[in-house]
Amino acid sequence: MKVEKKDKKMKRLSKSKVKTIVITVEELEKLSAEKQLEKFEEIFDKIYSGEEVESIRKYALRCVKLTCDPKDNKVHLPYGVLVQKKDNDIIIKLYNNRHIFLFLLFLTLLFFALLGSSYSVINYNIIKNFNKDIDGDKIPDINLELTGDRKSDINIDINNDDKPDLNIDYAMNREPIFNRDRNHDGKADHNLMNQDLNQDGKCDLNCDINNDGWPDININFDGNKKPNMHVDIDGDGKPDLNFDTNGDMKCDLHCDTNEDKVCDKWCLTTPELDNMDHINSGTSNTVGNKDVFVQSGELVLEYEEDNTVYITDIYPDDQPYYVQDIPTKKFKVTNKSNLYIKYNLRWVITLNDYVSDNFKYKVTSSLNTLNTDWITAPKLTSPMSTEILINPHTTQEFEIDFKLQGIGGKQNYDQGKTFAGYIEIYLDNEF
Repeated sequence: MKVEKKDKKMKRLSKSKVKTIVITVEELEKLSAEKQLEKFEEIFDKIYSGEEVESIRKYALRCVKLTCDPKDNKVHLPYGVLVQKKDNDIIIKLYNNRHIFLFLLFLTLLFFALLGSSYSVINYNIIKNFNKDIDGDKIPDINLELTGDRKSDINIDINNDDKPDLNIDYAMNREPIFNRDRNHDGKADHNLMNQDLNQDGKCDLNCDINNDGWPDININFDGNKKPNMHVDIDGDGKPDLNFDTNGDMKCDLHCDTNEDKVCDKWCLTTPELDNMDHINSGTSNTVGNKDVFVQSGELVLEYEEDNTVYITDIYPDDQPYYVQDIPTKKFKVTNKSNLYIKYNLRWVITLNDYVSDNFKYKVTSSLNTLNTDWITAPKLTSPMSTEILINPHTTQEFEIDFKLQGIGGKQNYDQGKTFAGYIEIYLDNEF
């Protein structure tokens, strides 16, 4: 990691500035989810050193999630930091090494010299309160300048009401999605907010129901006039289908996959839908939603005994006149948050020297969460189950049974063998 030294008079933030970092996807895949987070957190600690940024872990989670994207993609972070997935590389770079120093200098002049609050840009009229934080999380929300060219690029507030008017982003992705100004004339011309498509006086597309400047229901991403997320079917101002709970522009709960306005995947009951309405009402998908990225601390995996599964010298289950206790392992997963969360379980294998595929396990659980038939135990670390849905403030209990399946004959090749490992929980945005 190369650290470029700057003028001694510049603040510690500028002195610790990292110009470009490249990490290969293969390098990250060798690490556990937590180690990947730690690696990105270490990088951002250096980049944002000296600046009051309290969301380093959130940035790291977004980057870990980016590595899992099968396509090339990018994530914009505050103060001109770009994280890009290109082919097999994760590239972290700064648009302009002098950007933060200029920003701090600008604020200093504003405070001490009372120079006035307007800041000229090339393509738009005078924009006030450059890179303004409107929700108190110390992350800029309005008039975001991303490229170091001294022009506002995202969430441009042209009338100084602390609400975005042009190039509005979604879920803090710092990409223009709504009210896009594609010809740079200072006017929105694509995928407009609060569209009344049938001229009945009610909003039908990209509707901002809490008047904060970002859409809440009937959200459309590509300008094709069809709502993609948080779709209000009955016109009561509350979303009924296609909930995006993690800000990745993909449906996570109560999903309509064939556009027939009926849920057919990850469907919820009526009380659960009412709970979703309560959670999502009045909460912007972009600003002020602290739960867009659910940290693993919200989910707790707890074993009934120790966490290690260690089984050795087990006999085939068809041995005559031999009775043995079936080895079991019990654990539970608790969701402490107010959100519906999908999580994954995986086997972390430290030893499995069984020769055949006859050493097997099966899973039973409470709330009909996960129930399997007998499955051959894995030889290497691998997923047990993915996209398990858990409700807010809910505990799911699991029991795993093991056996060496008999084949009606000698199985000397599996005698004295050992299986050892443990179960690990991880979120989609951590793996």
